[in-house]
Amino acid sequence: SATKTDFSLKENTKVLISSCSLSVGVYGTITIPFTSELIIGDANITLNTTGIRVFGKLRVGSETCRLRNSVTITLFGSRNQTTFPAAAYVKGIEVQGGTLDIHGQLFFPTWTRLASTASVGSEWIYVQDVVNWQIGQKILIVTTELKDSRDWHQNEIRTISSILLAPHLGNQITAIKVSPPLQYGHHASKTYQAEVALLSRTITIQGNPETSEPTDTTPVACTDPESPSSTFPCPNTFLTGFGGHIMVIGNSSIGRVSGALLYRMGQTNVLGRYPFHLHLVGESGAKSYIRDSSIWRSFYRCVAVHGTSHTRVSNNVAHDAIGHCFYLEDGVEEDNTFEYNLAAHIHFLGPPTDSAYFWSQNLPWVYQDTNLLLPADVSAGGFYITNPNNTFVGNVASGGWSGFVLPDFAS
Repeated sequence: SATKTDFSLKENTKVLISSCSLSVGVYGTITIPFTSELIIGDANITLNTTGIRVFGKLRVGSETCRLRNSVTITLFGSRNQTTFPAAAYVKGIEVQGGTLDIHGQLFFPTWTRLASTASVGSEWIYVQDVVNWQIGQKILIVTTELKDSRDWHQNEIRTISSILLAPHLGNQITAIKVSPPLQYGHHASKTYQAEVALLSRTITIQGNPETSEPTDTTPVACTDPESPSSTFPCPNTFLTGFGGHIMVIGNSSIGRVSGALLYRMGQTNVLGRYPFHLHLVGESGAKSYIRDSSIWRSFYRCVAVHGTSHTRVSNNVAHDAIGHCFYLEDGVEEDNTFEYNLAAHIHFLGPPTDSAYFWSQNLPWVYQDTNLLLPADVSAGGFYITNPNNTFVGNVASGGWSGFVLPDFAS
């Protein structure tokens, strides 16, 4: 069995992982040399590892051959046993001059909207599109209430138990039976309808369940003595999440992800450790993208584009994420396209201001410290747009301090 032993593929080799070719247990760091390829076949495969270094090629499906079977890559590692700053491959997939291809079955659309209001206790919801979602998959029905915080929200995750066309309501209407029945109502009118998103995918890249989740989760919220019904995030909580991450580094690297679920990813307050991160790819960003994917339960951001131009972030769903979600990091990024992405249930790091200022029009300065790597995360939102020379089309944000953040950077 695998016992966290590091190993490297031989030079000039192609290795195929089939359903019966993996040992039980957890591998150490897997290195793919520049001249080699690691290929994961279209079978039910689980790969457990502490990290993967991609100098050559890691292929989990391709753009023209998406995988239909269940493939799960689980990244192992503990914050308490990690020395910082840690190498990029620690509990991650690091692409350095190589190519990462992850392509699961295409489910369309990745998110839609209610066609009619869903009532409390209902087992059926009606959505505006014909979907190819499957029985047993998880979906998100986004809240339509004003408040959206950890201690009080009405986002609901449900399992699909039946899917039918509803021609009596319209040619493009689908009826979806969910289990269990809805706990809350979700509004739909001519002017506004709740979003409904698919969370499940055939390919899952995830942090291990034992040491990814934050351990500092109580109290879940604090209250204002002058207004006990008002709640806000408590200081120094939810800082220990330590999920997996994907980092594509340098202008000779390529990262192409479609039809994947990134689950329990991101490392809170660890620079550069996000679910999907294009890092200094420069003008070569057109070769990389993330689309048709789901980022669910992220402990630090969702998709980060840093020092990268011409890339495309399309038709993705992000739910339950800490910090700014879809993120242009430095303000030098240009000509990128963010289109038809959904960011929902976004959490800012710590309280937005000191409690002494709650009933004042004055706010204190917020500074970087060990519990707040980026001060702007005290007002985290769905989209952090640091440069207007990028294209944003059809994106939707729910939760967070605000949906779209446009900071005024000094030139």
